[in-house]
Amino acid sequence: MLCCMKLTKVIVLALFFATLLFAQDFYVETLDEQKSSNNLLVLRFRIINNTSVVIHDATLKYCLSKSPDKVIEVEKYYIEDSRISVENIDSTNACLNIKMGMIPHGIFPNRDGFSVGVHYSDWKPRNKSLDFSNPKSSAFSKADNVALYIDDAILYGADILS
Repeated sequence: MLCCMKLTKVIVLALFFATLLFAQDFYVETLDEQKSSNNLLVLRFRIINNTSVVIHDATLKYCLSKSPDKVIEVEKYYIEDSRISVENIDSTNACLNIKMGMIPHGIFPNRDGFSVGVHYSDWKPRNKSLDFSNPKSSAFSKADNVALYIDDAILYGADILS
């Protein structure tokens, strides 16, 4: 049974990549709702899936910088049926990992997107302009600096883990 599930996943990935080669209609958009704030990043993101393929078990990675002696806190404003965690890459880099069960055709989860707040636990200012994945905009725009993975395969964006 496990073998069939993995084979199905491989077939879906192959079909997805074939679709992307022809359509280029799958991407991530982000914005910072609190662009002028030094203490808080309010990240909104949405996924545009104009392909005919439904994506399962994807992980979005937003990479950020941090002070070695600080703890990153995440406020879950709207994350649909997803799970969010903070992965410390090293003492000054971390990623928000947002695991999603299913990404259907269209704008996911909706036009307003997911919404999470990121700040230090003591609310001291954080230089979010140093974040690798920083939106740099208060309007939704295509985000090549945010990655979307299925398992270890990158579907979209910069391969930030290499």
